[in-house]
Amino acid sequence: LSWGLFATSHALHPFHVDCEGYGTWVMPHTGSKYWVVGVPKKESDFASTEMFGKKFGVDGHNSQQWSFYGFILEPGDMLVMPPCTPHFVLTPSPAICHGGHYYSYLTMARTAYSWYHNFVAASVITNTTDYNAFDGLISIMSFWYHSIINNSETYSTNHLSGRDLIVHLPNFYSFEDIIQFLTLVNLVKLIPVLDVRRYREKS
Repeated sequence: LSWGLFATSHALHPFHVDCEGYGTWVMPHTGSKYWVVGVPKKESDFASTEMFGKKFGVDGHNSQQWSFYGFILEPGDMLVMPPCTPHFVLTPSPAICHGGHYYSYLTMARTAYSWYHNFVAASVITNTTDYNAFDGLISIMSFWYHSIINNSETYSTNHLSGRDLIVHLPNFYSFEDIIQFLTLVNLVKLIPVLDVRRYREKS
């Protein structure tokens, strides 16, 4: 999923989290962006139901819960953010940017946290909804099934090569990859429960 951003000087976007558990990348082509990201004091804080509760402020005043890092992005720079990253964006000079959203099995746990927090606090922490995002996760599962089950001989050869990283696929000799794999399986099974359309009177 890719997109373009066009902004005039001093355009401002308060803290928010990108929807549906997406990671984000962005590259300025002209102008500049001041991009501030929030990182929790502890990674385990993402699992808290209060992560984006009453103490979360879109103006970033809750600095006691977060560490903030700012970046000036100019042509030639590229920023890649993992899922569930609150960020604030200011445009110092008129800018045209190219960017996109992505899913990665390496950050699937953060994607899961983001789906939950977006469901509970979407009106506060995100700025849009992508109802087609679930199809992306299904596509990943389908690709994994084809690559691991239907092409098991090739997958086994990759295992036997001794590489820790198998491109685009989980390594079942890695505990971390097993966790990410099970997280995606749970997401595919449970996301329909976290779809706001299920709870609308006419859906």
